[in-house]
Amino acid sequence: MLTKILILAQNWDSAPKETYRANIMLVERDKDWIRKQYSKEVNESPFFLFGSNIDARLDNSDGIVHISNLELSTYVGDEELAEPDTDIRPICFPFKMDTRDHASSQPNLPGGPIAVASSQSQYIQDSRTHFKEWLDEEAFQNKHLTDHYKSTVASYYSTHRYATSILSIPLLPKNTDDGNKSPVGCLNIYNNKANILMGDSRNAQFVQLLQPICAYLHDMISLYRTFTDMEANTHD
Repeated sequence: MLTKILILAQNWDSAPKETYRANIMLVERDKDWIRKQYSKEVNESPFFLFGSNIDARLDNSDGIVHISNLELSTYVGDEELAEPDTDIRPICFPFKMDTRDHASSQPNLPGGPIAVASSQSQYIQDSRTHFKEWLDEEAFQNKHLTDHYKSTVASYYSTHRYATSILSIPLLPKNTDDGNKSPVGCLNIYNNKANILMGDSRNAQFVQLLQPICAYLHDMISLYRTFTDMEANTHD
């Protein structure tokens, strides 16, 4: 399904030979489960502002959004492929639903964390400038942002080879009339050039086009998580 989405993105941009990449980052809210299964990812992540240990890091967040399994990634170039993206590395971001209390809130970075916290798609035209502008604005509003945190985030996105432009779509259930708007994950589509999907003017239309597919992805990821969680408990 990720491969077909990327082929659709290529056609949308009229760029059939360009390399497009996609992954699904999972949302984890159970902090005991995070400590049990993802302590390494949390402790090694450069995106936590607060805390030198996992307890301090999780105390100031509502959960994490992460990719730890390459099976949830792929890419397409001038040929149709359906292989995991071996260039991707495990990564973990905190998210916080309410970040107004800067003293006790991990910042939500643009892209996946904001998409998950807001249940709204996030579009980044050019990560090289977007994250600099976000850091400047965040530092103006949040006195707790450290120079080390700012330099770490800026360095990561200024040197990233593949994610110049990014579209992050939260994976929500098809029917949210019951008030359940909690994403199980986040679909990320990205390219190493700016203005993927025709820029701001047309990416919203692309998101609308993908909504039925994203609803199916939500159900598939829910089943996938049930299976992998059962496997993890069996191995324990």
